[in-house]
Amino acid sequence: MDLSNPKCSSRLELADLVDLSCIQPDLKATTKEAAVEEMLEMLVARRRITESRDAFNALMEREIVGTAIGRGVAFPHAEVQGVDETSMVVGVSRAGIDFDAIDHEAVRLFFLFVFPKGDSVTRLRLIAQVMKLVRQSEVRESILKSTAAREIQDCLLGYLRGGN
Repeated sequence: MDLSNPKCSSRLELADLVDLSCIQPDLKATTKEAAVEEMLEMLVARRRITESRDAFNALMEREIVGTAIGRGVAFPHAEVQGVDETSMVVGVSRAGIDFDAIDHEAVRLFFLFVFPKGDSVTRLRLIAQVMKLVRQSEVRESILKSTAAREIQDCLLGYLRGGN
């Protein structure tokens, strides 16, 4: 792991990962597995990961414990062997997906992360940032009202940088 690379160091912030090309405003998936696959394919297409099988397996293993925190939000995440830098996909499901949430509510808002193996400091800090962000109902509502990736990006960056 190259700690001088801001995408795999403890200096990485959530705003650094909000990438327009990794925002899916209309996930087509209808199951947990399909949602994870659809978001991982975005990372493969953008060459953030070389293939999705190892990441999918790590993410699904992590889902045994669960990452759906309620209020329609989940943050599937895992440390993956062979991943060189932390990446995130933001996905919105208009219909909602059963993700075994603690409140039994369908998940509509996803923050999927893949982390380099052994980068638990960054992992814990970024997940805490997501949880703090989505705790605010106005943030969740603004993202869910957005219909385009650019709108979601602007919304996220606005809240993360204190502009909203």
